[in-house]
Amino acid sequence: MNFSFLTWNIRGLGKVEKVRAIQQLVNASKARVVFIQESKLETLKPWVQRRIKTVPSIGSSGGLISVWDSFFGVEGIVTHSRWIAINGAFVLSTLKPVLLNVYAPNEFSDRREVLIQLTEFIESLEVPVIIWEI
Repeated sequence: MNFSFLTWNIRGLGKVEKVRAIQQLVNASKARVVFIQESKLETLKPWVQRRIKTVPSIGSSGGLISVWDSFFGVEGIVTHSRWIAINGAFVLSTLKPVLLNVYAPNEFSDRREVLIQLTEFIESLEVPVIIWEI
């Protein structure tokens, strides 16, 4: 079973060149799941032909994009201002994890608060968790 992930803290997707670079990388890598942190976008125009979930930026900070194909069957999605949790199962597998796309700010007290909330959320789960970017 070939399954690849791609994660990238893009530090802003405001320029067309970055959007094209992401599209090209996603296509070239054949990644099944793509998690992008710090999109710095409040809204997103569709740019891939896959399933997608976004969390808007908070001012000029954050913004998350989670993209996946049919290889991961989604059973539920939970969003927070700093993470996207996608619960589901890999096709042809018994593994049913939660995939977490996380952006924690650099400022210590803000980062600490996000990590406390994230820890509480993870501890409430009864399934494996796979985390990208903190």
